[in-house]
Amino acid sequence: DTLTGVTGRDVFAIGNGTGGMTLEMADVITDFVSGEDVIDLMPPLGYDGLVISAGTEAYLGDTLIQNRVTGEFLAVLKGVDALSVSGTDFI
Repeated sequence: DTLTGVTGRDVFAIGNGTGGMTLEMADVITDFVSGEDVIDLMPPLGYDGLVISAGTEAYLGDTLIQNRVTGEFLAVLKGVDALSVSGTDFI
């Protein structure tokens, strides 16, 4: 799925089963702004259950969000530096 917010604070929801085992199956969030927008993690998924990493190759300059246990790719934050994403960006 491709997710795009509107002006102001947006809430994007992700959780187990919303992505897939390849990056192509992950939700793509096109306009995430760290510190303004938030990602709602559907239970039982929590921030400590995520791997947040910088993309490479076709995903260079993007942030990848992956389930730490299952390896499921949950989301790609387009144009977002992975170092700018923290626990405060998740609810």
